[in-house]
Amino acid sequence: MFNGVLSTSTLKHKPNVVKELFSNKGDSVVANDKLYILFPERYIKKSLATMGATAELLSMFAVVDEAFNYGVIVAPIMMTISPDNVTDVMVDGVINKVLVINKGSVFITNRKLLRIDTFMYNLFDEFFLQGNVPWYITYDKLSDIFIEAKKYADSNVGNDVLAIEIVSSIISRNAKNKTMSYRHTITKGINKTPPVYVGLNNVYYSYDNTLSKVMGGYFQQGVTTAIVNRETETNKVSSLLRA
Repeated sequence: MFNGVLSTSTLKHKPNVVKELFSNKGDSVVANDKLYILFPERYIKKSLATMGATAELLSMFAVVDEAFNYGVIVAPIMMTISPDNVTDVMVDGVINKVLVINKGSVFITNRKLLRIDTFMYNLFDEFFLQGNVPWYITYDKLSDIFIEAKKYADSNVGNDVLAIEIVSSIISRNAKNKTMSYRHTITKGINKTPPVYVGLNNVYYSYDNTLSKVMGGYFQQGVTTAIVNRETETNKVSSLLRA
């Protein structure tokens, strides 16, 4: 269907349409039509997905139908999917795994899922520390990925919603100028250009003052970026330490 390459500009976000692709059959979920599950190949390296006869997958993926409509499932829990075929597709320059589910096939083998929190650090590391946010997680949904962590994973990581919102705003940047926070480029809440993401461990873009850049475990990189990208305003902590 995708011929190895897919542009997100060809996809239409229609969650209500995609919702009709599934039917519950006892403890399993069956596909009413042919569909495709897409997620970054990086999930596998981060233990957020395990491929075998079935796929053990973090429930943060896109569901695409034959008409290029798509919906997004976002829940901090692992589920088992039984694909009829597995292939790869390049989505806007990033390799994605594609799980193909034929019409009438079992999509989810068991709706009774295990609540575990062992993958939470890997999830935070992938999305926030590394800045590898999947194409289907939009800016307004990024800070919501941990909201139901207690319900689905028995984890307290989502208890402080404000903290996650702050971190989300820090890594979200203007696509034309990564030194600018995305929130500063939004006019009246509308910006047709989606943000790009910069990981918290990115010394060059994540810190705007010299002290923050040279402290910590990235001293050499910090010194370089402090010279190349000089601070424009000294913060209070830096002023006190220099006094």
